[in-house]
Amino acid sequence: MFEAISKYKKGDWGILPEADKEENNRAIKEGGPILGLYNAGKYDIVVVMGKERSKIEVVMKHEIGKEIIHDPVIYDSKGIRITK
Repeated sequence: MFEAISKYKKGDWGILPEADKEENNRAIKEGGPILGLYNAGKYDIVVVMGKERSKIEVVMKHEIGKEIIHDPVIYDSKGIRITK
């Protein structure tokens, strides 16, 4: 997970399709959410920062759209974890 966040902070969007990477680059200039997708063994990790740029949320891709039984891990814009 930490490797994914490190790559995300450097502008490496991971295994996203090219169109989504281009959308991220546009969102950096014009505003909008920024998405990263990274492979971590048998799971894919999604990292997203909303357009307000106040926090980074990290979730497992297979949990998206499902009821999550734990709180998401949230980081501030400097990469410091703000959830327990």
